[in-house]
Amino acid sequence: MVETVLLTTALNLKVYNEFQSIYLSINRLVAIYFPLTYNLLFGIKATLAFHILYYLDRVRNLTFENIDRGNNLKYMLYSVKHLAYGGILVTPDGMFYWAVGLVIFPFFVNAFTFARFYYLKNQASQNSEKFNNAKKNMSMFVQTVIQDSLFSVSVIFTLKMNTLIDHRFYTFFSQTFLWQSIHVIDGIIMIIFNERLSIGKNKRISPKENSQKNTSTVAATVPPTAPTSHLPVVH
Repeated sequence: MVETVLLTTALNLKVYNEFQSIYLSINRLVAIYFPLTYNLLFGIKATLAFHILYYLDRVRNLTFENIDRGNNLKYMLYSVKHLAYGGILVTPDGMFYWAVGLVIFPFFVNAFTFARFYYLKNQASQNSEKFNNAKKNMSMFVQTVIQDSLFSVSVIFTLKMNTLIDHRFYTFFSQTFLWQSIHVIDGIIMIIFNERLSIGKNKRISPKENSQKNTSTVAATVPPTAPTSHLPVVH
C-alpha cells in the first residue's frame, strides 16, 4: 500500500504541474490581449486562490483513489517481471484523452500568444526594449510547448504503447526508463532556456560601447604626464 500511495502521489503532482503550466499559458494570453482585466483574473489573490483550490482537489482525488484501491486490493506495485510499475488505473482511457487534450489546448493558446509577440517583434526596432521583450517571450513559448508535450508523451507510452509488446525490456523502456528520462529532459530544458544558466551566452556589445571601452582602456594604460614647472632654473 505504501508503494501505491507514493506512486499515485507522484502522478497527481505531475497532473497538478501540467495544469499549472496551462494556467501560465492562459496568464500570458490574457496579459498580452486583455491587459486591463489581467489584475482581476490573474492577480496575487486570484492566483493563490486558484492554486489552493486545485491543490485541495488533488488531495481529495488522491485520498479517495487510495481508499478505493485499498478496499478493492488494486495496488500499483513494481513488477520484477516487467521491470516497471504495474496496476489497474482508475480511468486509463480518461487519462489518455486528458493527456492529448492537455497538449492540443495549450498549443492553440500559446499559438495566439506567439502570434502577438511576433507582431510586436516585427513592429519594434532591434535595439528597442519591446523587441527584446518580444524575443524573450517567443523563447518562453517554445519552452512551454516542449515541456507541455513531455506529459503527453509519457502518458501515451505508459497507457498505450507499453501494451504492444509483452517483453520486459520493452515495458522497462516504455514506462520506467522513459518516465525517468522525461524528468531529466524537463530539467535540461529549464537549464537551456534559463538566461542565467545558458551555456555559451555572451553579452552583446554595440560598436559604440566597444569604442568607449577601448578608449577608456587606452587612457588607463597611458601614464600621467608630470606637470611642467614654470619656476626659473637657478644655477
